[in-house]
Amino acid sequence: MPLRLMSLWSINIGAALAVVATCALAAPVSAATLNASDPEGIAEHMRELGYRAELSTDSYGDPTIKSGVAGVSFSINFYGCHDNTDCQDLQFSAGFNTPEFVTPARMNTWNHDRVIGKAHMDNEGDPFLEHPVLGVIDMGEPAFDRTVERWVSNLEDFLDYIDW
Repeated sequence: MPLRLMSLWSINIGAALAVVATCALAAPVSAATLNASDPEGIAEHMRELGYRAELSTDSYGDPTIKSGVAGVSFSINFYGCHDNTDCQDLQFSAGFNTPEFVTPARMNTWNHDRVIGKAHMDNEGDPFLEHPVLGVIDMGEPAFDRTVERWVSNLEDFLDYIDW
C-alpha cells in the first residue's frame, strides 16, 4: 500500500476510534431515569427506597404523592403539567399545625442557613417546609435518591427546629 494511502487509512481509522471512544465515555452509567411526566414511576421508586407512596391528585387535578418519614407526612407535588399530565417539576412539601405561632424571623433564619428546604408560614402562623426540584426530565436515579436523602435530612432538622 502506498505511503499516502496508508496515511489516509490510518487517519480515518484513528478518527473512527476517537468517535467510538467519545461515545463510550458519554454513555450513561445507568439507563434508569425518572421523569415528572411519570408519577407512577416516581411513586414506585419512592417505594423502592422504602417510603410510603400513595399516588393521587390535588385540587387542580395534578398528580401528588403522599409519603412520610420520622412520623410526619409530606407530599411530592407535580408542577409544570399540561392538562394534568406531562409534568416537568416536583416539589416536596410538609406543613405543621403548631400550637404556638412561629415568627417570620425564625423562618428567615432557617432560610438564611439552608439551601434545601425553604420555610414559610401560612396565614395562621403554621410552618411549612418546601423544596422544589426543577426539570425532573430523565433524572438519573442516583440524583433523585440524593434529592430525597437531602429532603429527609432537612425535614428531620426542621422538625427539631420548630420543636415538633
